Amino acid sequence: NGATFERAKMLKWSGRGGASGVGISTFFDGGMCFDLGRTRDTAPLTSSDFQPPGFIRPTPLPFVPMPNWRCGIIIPPDAQPIRLDEERKFFARMTPLNDAAVHQATYHALLGVYASVIDNNFASFCSAINAIQAVQWKAAEISLHGDRVSGLINDLRSHGCDAAGMSS
Repeated sequence: NGATFERAKMLKWSGRGGASGVGISTFFDGGMCFDLGRTRDTAPLTSSDFQPPGFIRPTPLPFVPMPNWRCGIIIPPDAQPIRLDEERKFFARMTPLNDAAVHQATYHALLGVYASVIDNNFASFCSAINAIQAVQWKAAEISLHGDRVSGLINDLRSHGCDAAGMSS
């Protein structure tokens, strides 16, 4: 409706970005975004709606335009979003991740997904997306949806999709 707001105010009003700033950042900038996570506070990791007093958004690496790759987004008609209370319980149960789990997720996200977008390497991108689905955090997140999401991912791969996974 023609209204304009300062980006900082919209970020604060959204109440999102407590765990990662990727989603809220890509809303404004699009492209590939990778942030370095919350490293400058001692607050426990919690759901994305949590912003402790003095909250500083995670530091993003430079945005990279996405190559013109064919991809699709599928939202199952019976998909139910995870409620905020479920998300908070999930974070409480899953965090902190051990060092090996953090390394594995970071490795595939940074050296796989982010680097392959910069290099315009579709095969490497697909390999990394597929690998991320098996890391501790993502596998647990997928399991929150029961067999519906994991079954869909498996069906897509069995029908020839180069990569299939669940977005956060």
